[in-house]
Amino acid sequence: MNQTIASRITKTILIFCFGTNMIFAQQNSTKTKNTLDASNSGVNADFNKWSFEFEIGSNTAVRPFGDGYNSNQREFFSLPGFYHFDFGVRRMLNSKFGIKSDIAFDVITNKNENGSLPFRSTQSRIGVQGVFDLGKVFEFNTFSKSIGLLAHGGVQVSQFKSNSKTANQQDGLTEYDGGYLLGITPLIKLTDRTSLTFDFTVISNVRQHLNWDGTTSAKENNLTGLLYNTSIGLSFYLGKEAKHSDWYVPKTVAALGSELK
Repeated sequence: MNQTIASRITKTILIFCFGTNMIFAQQNSTKTKNTLDASNSGVNADFNKWSFEFEIGSNTAVRPFGDGYNSNQREFFSLPGFYHFDFGVRRMLNSKFGIKSDIAFDVITNKNENGSLPFRSTQSRIGVQGVFDLGKVFEFNTFSKSIGLLAHGGVQVSQFKSNSKTANQQDGLTEYDGGYLLGITPLIKLTDRTSLTFDFTVISNVRQHLNWDGTTSAKENNLTGLLYNTSIGLSFYLGKEAKHSDWYVPKTVAALGSELK
């Protein structure tokens, strides 16, 4: 009888110890997972999220054009003029994703000695875009601490205006358009507060009825307007933390393991 009671007490103690161990193991697993999720997403990470961006560069209007007009650069490696200006504000929501809004101004004209009839037009636009940090996806931090890569894309609205009198006497015509834009931005870190940026963006206008030269577009061409922007600029980081999201590296599993011990 005593042996039976002792056996039951022993089994109860073993079951209690096993259950307690399982509870603590589950709690540690949950804690580790939550810590990893927070670190990988960067939601509560200690990095700066805001930046101001300024860019200048050139543009190439691809389509549409009237007969005898174009905006192509005759020599690919010739030094372009500055026909594109862009100012933007960006906020990173976590270490990989963010949003930005920018205002841009383009002067669209025939390039020197490219065979086009002379013309001059302008386009002003406002864009809202999502930003994705490709540098973290491809783990640029494994080979460099000062090179980054961002992708961005979203929607835009614009005002296009012809500033030159064309053969059909259309002078100063204005058109309002909307569409989308998609681009890629390599970064070079200069300091913890600034980065040098290089950007290439494709801009598409939906239902653009005027050619880039100011003439009326033919019906078969009036659905889309296509413009390329190539620019160089600076990003200025704001915040009290030591690093901006662009250069923040989430903690590794090994580092987290040592912190949880």
